Amino acid sequence: MTHSKVAHARNSTVDSQLADKLSHFPVEPEPSCSFCGLTKSKVAHLYSGQQAYICGQCLTAGAKHIESNRDFHELKDAKTLVENIFE
Repeated sequence: MTHSKVAHARNSTVDSQLADKLSHFPVEPEPSCSFCGLTKSKVAHLYSGQQAYICGQCLTAGAKHIESNRDFHELKDAKTLVENIFE
């Protein structure tokens, strides 16, 4: 076996061992908007709060809805707001 074939075989073994070790680590899901479900890679902006995310589209839609319904005083929760927007 030539030197380059030995080096390639060794690298393949190391890559395989590394992949095996890394497979035991949990994979974190990509953050997504808590309202529409789009992932960070699918939206221009994704803002994070303490327990939720909101994308720029949902934020804009919510702001427009609130502005057009100034008498809409009591929001039970933000998800209800977004559900009402998309009805």
